[in-house]
Amino acid sequence: MTNSATQWGSTTATRRALLIHGITMSSNSWEGLAQLLVAEGFFVVAPNLLAHAGRQGNTDYRISAFAEDLRPYFAMDTSYDVIIGHSFGGAVAASLLPFLPKTKETTVILLDPGLESTEEQTTMNLNLFLKETANIKPVEVHMARNPAWSRRDCVFRTLGMTMCDRSAVEVFRVIVQLSK
Repeated sequence: MTNSATQWGSTTATRRALLIHGITMSSNSWEGLAQLLVAEGFFVVAPNLLAHAGRQGNTDYRISAFAEDLRPYFAMDTSYDVIIGHSFGGAVAASLLPFLPKTKETTVILLDPGLESTEEQTTMNLNLFLKETANIKPVEVHMARNPAWSRRDCVFRTLGMTMCDRSAVEVFRVIVQLSK
């Protein structure tokens, strides 16, 4: 497997889940859901995407490059019962479909994947990303803006923003170019 991932549960569990975080987040952002899945008998893996959580070394920000980077998670006949992708991670999860084994059914859940964004929406996301990463809000601000979030969720949001390589903004630029 590639390095930089968080795992929960026993590797001997009979069910497996792969969780793919969104842009400006990290594998740790899945802690709450991962614990629920472990309680249901899953072994859970959440990789950190390129340019996130301190991962460096790639400047190819096409969605297919992010998916290709996760290909080792499917090595040696590793299969998953469920794959969940949030936001940008949803688009990456959709790009993983060709890697799924044809012999086992896999549930793929995409949460707000933004697969069909207009150029205007993509530009808006680009500007929001630049604004958010230029002025990272403290945990307390996230807690006030998101009363349903736990303190842990707000901490992971702040950390994710801090550890995201701002050059990942190229993801949005590539999406804008592809939409033309």
